[in-house]
Amino acid sequence: MVSKIKVDEIESSQSGGSISYNSSMKLKQYTTAQINALTGMTSGEMVYDTDLNTIKFFDGTDWQALFRATLFFSALVVGGGGAAGGGVAGQWYGSGAAGGLLRVQSQTEGVSGANYTVTVGAGGATVGTQGSTSTFNTTNAPGGGGTTTSRTGANNSDYSGSYYASGTRAGAGGGAGGNASNGNGGIGAINNDFVNATQAGTYSVGEVSGSDVYWGGGGGGGNDGTGGLGGGANGTGSGGGSAGTINTGGGGGGGPSNSGNNNSGGSGIVIIKYSKQYDVSIGAGLVAANEFESGDFKYRIFTAGTGTVSFV
Repeated sequence: MVSKIKVDEIESSQSGGSISYNSSMKLKQYTTAQINALTGMTSGEMVYDTDLNTIKFFDGTDWQALFRATLFFSALVVGGGGAAGGGVAGQWYGSGAAGGLLRVQSQTEGVSGANYTVTVGAGGATVGTQGSTSTFNTTNAPGGGGTTTSRTGANNSDYSGSYYASGTRAGAGGGAGGNASNGNGGIGAINNDFVNATQAGTYSVGEVSGSDVYWGGGGGGGNDGTGGLGGGANGTGSGGGSAGTINTGGGGGGGPSNSGNNNSGGSGIVIIKYSKQYDVSIGAGLVAANEFESGDFKYRIFTAGTGTVSFV
């Protein structure tokens, strides 16, 4: 790398050899991507990273930040949706299933290099089974409950999205019994702090309605119950119900028959938010979908699996 220095005056401040400048010194400025693309560097060279607003030096192998902000992270954690029930033909329709619970881990000061556990809960796979718990670090979001054959299912007024305010329950499927067919799924939780409506559409996570992103909607009751916002599936009058939407924690929609197997819950999700001066190292077993930046933070979306992450 060829360098050129142009100065008007350099003054030695003492006989020991230190040098002082009568005006400020400005390092060459690059974006992070441009710095990573530099070649022919030798140990000790320094540049200024305009993306991270910090000086970086080359240690002979990699670029290192001379100063880094404190590591902070937080997470959106949504459990997998439950699987809905099938009905008894001519008598009952199957109930829709509960959506996965949404939890948020508040901003926490982290330790660089430490391992943090991540698990993305799967949706319930067979009639009446509960979705799996999603986890980040110490925060667990249980999966939504399944509903079994001919069960009157979760009552909409008991399990609607309003309970998300206290963080205790997920949205759930509308009741379906006695050939009732208008049980709608409970509305899920709104959370726009980790992805906004545009980002949710870009990365196919959550369910967007207007300017809001919904998570963990309940499945509708069999025949014609409507799934709740947040990936809840509609109930059906034929076949085996319908599946909750993946990456939302939505509950499955109820069906009319015991033999149906398409009423599974939607998978959950984990989204981590962390200081953008850091990168994330992802262990084996996790499916990491996308990373993006916004403001002072980076965001990483996990859509399946279990493993560990660390910040480096």
